[in-house]
Amino acid sequence: MPISLQLVVHDEGGEPATITEIAQFERGGLDVGSLGLHLEEAKSLLGRLQRTMVAAQVAEAVARTSVCPTCGAQLACKGHHHLVFRSAFGRLSIDSPRLYPCRRCKGDAASFSPVARCLQPVTFLSDGGETVRFAQLGFGDRGEYVLDWFHIAMRIQNLEQMIKGRPAHCDGPSNTALIKTLHGAKWHLWHGCPYPALRRLESLGWDLDAEASPEEAKLLGKLEEFIVYLDNNRHFIVNYGDCYRHGEPIASGFVESAVNQVVSKRFVKRQQMAWRPRHAHNLLQIRTAVLNNQLRSHVERWYPSTAREEDHRLAA
Repeated sequence: MPISLQLVVHDEGGEPATITEIAQFERGGLDVGSLGLHLEEAKSLLGRLQRTMVAAQVAEAVARTSVCPTCGAQLACKGHHHLVFRSAFGRLSIDSPRLYPCRRCKGDAASFSPVARCLQPVTFLSDGGETVRFAQLGFGDRGEYVLDWFHIAMRIQNLEQMIKGRPAHCDGPSNTALIKTLHGAKWHLWHGCPYPALRRLESLGWDLDAEASPEEAKLLGKLEEFIVYLDNNRHFIVNYGDCYRHGEPIASGFVESAVNQVVSKRFVKRQQMAWRPRHAHNLLQIRTAVLNNQLRSHVERWYPSTAREEDHRLAA
């Protein structure tokens, strides 16, 4: 007995429905070995169903966003790239076009990926300063806001060094006990628990006496400043440990490293021959492509004859 399963996708615009056959089965009788679905068949069926549904959804979303909402003009395509989407049923590779906004309505605005805009929320990493904090909130609900762990860790390290340089007192807690309390607050922050961390830091402040010594007064001032800093940014403190284990960004060090590698050596540190600002944009595009090992593929896409000549040379 032949059995086939089909997925029917109906178009909201009145177009004919799309019918896709996703599985075929053959059953010759009724016994324990042929009753229902086998495990491997179920896995294969689920994978095909997922891929077919995702392809239909992406196609519908791209078709909807490929037209200017103001004038109705078709948007030009800059190129295609692949996005990796992690679903409950495994990883999916999605072909995503990159579109130019309507030149007539939006001028020379930057290109955008409609699929990435829908599926990949942006992570905003900041140092927690007031200017940056208010600026990133202007983006609305387009992503997740994360307080940069590097700035938290550096402030805690600075406090620890100040505690080590604090003169010991007979009537007060030892420096080792203060450092232990500070590390406890750091543990809570690493696991995304700002309120227990704030309580530990406040109890640390109660154990300090500003009149005991100038070093202790300075330490207390820095501690109070750190408490205010965390309290202002408590909504942006995430579970850094969980994010780190899943490969999600928790610090902007990689961005600063990239900026230093691409820009700073030429413009700020003057370690190499400087670029003229007027021509820097095109040079930065080339520099970025070289660092990403994409320059060859870009050149072959711009000049297809280059790839054919290289193939002929290798064949010879």
